[in-house]
Amino acid sequence: MQQALYRKYRPEKLSQLVGQEEAVSLITQQIKKDNLGHAYLFSGPRGVGKTSLARIIATQLGCDPTFDITEIDAASNNKVDDIRDMNESVNFIASSPGQKRVYILDEVHKLFLLIALLYQ
Repeated sequence: MQQALYRKYRPEKLSQLVGQEEAVSLITQQIKKDNLGHAYLFSGPRGVGKTSLARIIATQLGCDPTFDITEIDAASNNKVDDIRDMNESVNFIASSPGQKRVYILDEVHKLFLLIALLYQ
């Protein structure tokens, strides 16, 4: 089975991430001090390494990429029922035995309109 190029060449360590020196430095210091925040918001144009950085942080924390990292495409899951289902699945997965869980909401800018409409 062929692998997509972005997955094949995706960096696996902070030292391999190109062009994000300030973010890498900040995250490295926070990991060493065990002082990571509970959430991070990465923004920028396509291809700068936002999702890669999130996945690297998760693996640096000791999360298993298969079981402890959940990547959710918010562009495809942008209806009210989708949000409810995501919320229920997070509660279910959070009860499993792993010590740390990381949820990556990719394309989250697609949710802002939905959230704004829900609270009007």
